Amino acid sequence: MVQDLDDKVQALQNMKNSPDINQKLKHDCALLGAKIERFSRVLNLWVRVQSSWIYLEPIFGNEDIKEQLRSEATKFEQ
Repeated sequence: MVQDLDDKVQALQNMKNSPDINQKLKHDCALLGAKIERFSRVLNLWVRVQSSWIYLEPIFGNEDIKEQLRSEATKFEQ
């Protein structure tokens, strides 16, 4: 999905830089490029959140840890 997104950004950039493009289409490409960039940032953030979750879930799933770190375990569950 990330690779496909990068490919779309590259295609938009090529279109925007084309000498044959009119101003309306150039403007539309810029708007779509901004939306794709925003989506890409959200997607990358979500991947980081998932990585953190995968790392922390077994730790806070452990009953001994839950007992020792009650407030942190509660925050993690929330």
